Amino acid sequence: MITPLEPTPELLAAARRIAAREWKLGPGDSYDAGVDAHLLLLSLHRLACLHFATPEALLAGGSDRWTLTTKGREWLAEHDPETKETTA
Repeated sequence: MITPLEPTPELLAAARRIAAREWKLGPGDSYDAGVDAHLLLLSLHRLACLHFATPEALLAGGSDRWTLTTKGREWLAEHDPETKETTA
């Protein structure tokens, strides 16, 4: 069993970036779990996962991206002061 993930400022920033749909995959954005330790931790703890765009969405300019899981959204809401303010 993986121990609970402690919310560091860097992990919260990475989770916020994922929640804002800023972390995309594809040309021009090379960030992935293999090169970013915070994204890797969020993924290993099942707080983030890849969302693959449909072929139609890709043709329309969309891209594959990282997204928070339900567990990830709950974790962010529990630990992030900025998220707490907007959901209160």
